[in-house]
Amino acid sequence: MKTKSYKNWWIFLIYGILAIIFGIIALDNPIATLDVLILYFGILLIAGGFFQSIGAIIHSKTKSWFFLLFEGILNIILGILIISFPILAMEMFVLFVGIWMFINGFSQLVTVFGVKHGIPHKGLIIINGILGIILGFVLIINPFAGTFAISYLVGWSAILLGIFMIVRSISFQKSK
Repeated sequence: MKTKSYKNWWIFLIYGILAIIFGIIALDNPIATLDVLILYFGILLIAGGFFQSIGAIIHSKTKSWFFLLFEGILNIILGILIISFPILAMEMFVLFVGIWMFINGFSQLVTVFGVKHGIPHKGLIIINGILGIILGFVLIINPFAGTFAISYLVGWSAILLGIFMIVRSISFQKSK
């Protein structure tokens, strides 16, 4: 029995090619990629906040409607700020990731050295904790460099997804 996936194998092929093209563009121009991601995130916050606010107003007879409305309005304001100041938004995001990595790495080291027995793979946890502290520190002192890393991650992920989709389309095409 043939399924639509097998009959329409070429859709996966086109998807894969487009993903690879996007990945190459992302790797070639990381700033533009981040601009688009930040713009998308800002629009997502605005749209989500709008619908959340509408939902809160519709359900204004419930106890928590005001908190939903407040959160919706806050999301709209945050989305507008992100779109208005994209470079600052990128740097703040990377700064928060850096702080999180630093604290998480430190916490891992404290945990590993605080517990005497029963932690498997202590060496890997120590390495991970040290790398987290180092990378977190680098992102904290230079958040702009971290923005490039995010763009490269998106680019390579898109290329790998594209390769996967092309391989999938070929297997579907052969089995039709």
